[in-house]
Amino acid sequence: MMNTALEYLLFLNQNGRYGYFSDFSESEIEALQRIKGVEFNGDLIHWHSFEDLKMINVFAEARLYRTLSKALRVLGYIPGVKQVAICNSCSLRTQTLKSDLDLFLILDHKSFFTTRLLMILALRLFFLKRSKRKYINRVCLSFIVSDKNLNLAKVRFKNDHYFKYWLDSLVFLGRDKALKSKFFNVNNAFEANLNYFRNLELPRLRFNSARPFASSKFLSLIERFNQYFQLKRAYRKYQDLNKPLGVHIRPGFLKFHNLDIRPKFNKAFQELLKKVSKQV
Repeated sequence: MMNTALEYLLFLNQNGRYGYFSDFSESEIEALQRIKGVEFNGDLIHWHSFEDLKMINVFAEARLYRTLSKALRVLGYIPGVKQVAICNSCSLRTQTLKSDLDLFLILDHKSFFTTRLLMILALRLFFLKRSKRKYINRVCLSFIVSDKNLNLAKVRFKNDHYFKYWLDSLVFLGRDKALKSKFFNVNNAFEANLNYFRNLELPRLRFNSARPFASSKFLSLIERFNQYFQLKRAYRKYQDLNKPLGVHIRPGFLKFHNLDIRPKFNKAFQELLKKVSKQV
């Protein structure tokens, strides 16, 4: 069975960047140092067949961090936002100067679509929401679920290595630890990026949730109205885009990734794992 630290290193290398000492624990570094084929160059680590890889773009990372700080303050005034997590290139630290800031959000199921609308409007008001033309260093709300739809099994492929590490790399910022633990337990995952902000040498950001909406018939009416029009618009765009694999739309569960890299990545990564397994 392959060393888990080595598999994670290969995942980072396959994503195009070097591994760093800060990506691993001391015991994992010691284990990697005993594996023939793992190359060390200062604090950079890579499998020997990966030579020309990207280093972490510190400037892009710091710029996205500032955007994240602003976005968390804005989202903190929106009722119904229960958890916010950094995801995709920012959490995997594969961002470039052209990257946006991807957030994974958990919203209150009672006000899911109303909260989503308010988030979009507020982020646009402060010029933080990404658009087709302006996306660099802007916030992308591409994956949103409700607290009643935490199981992501339906969007997971068989032998989905990318999704596994995507889950483990999520950096939750909200103070609701019970909800975060429930999410990881439901998805058979664990929080691997516990030292994310320490590794950035920046103070850890926290998300403070606003008070939820008070239950009322008026809120229920607004929510049904927002659900109808948002789902109608989402389904229409889904059809126009020829039903892309990375898009999933249902009440309390919205995932918008028009270009899903997982099929191609997982195939290449599976071949890499087989090749490396024969050498260690």
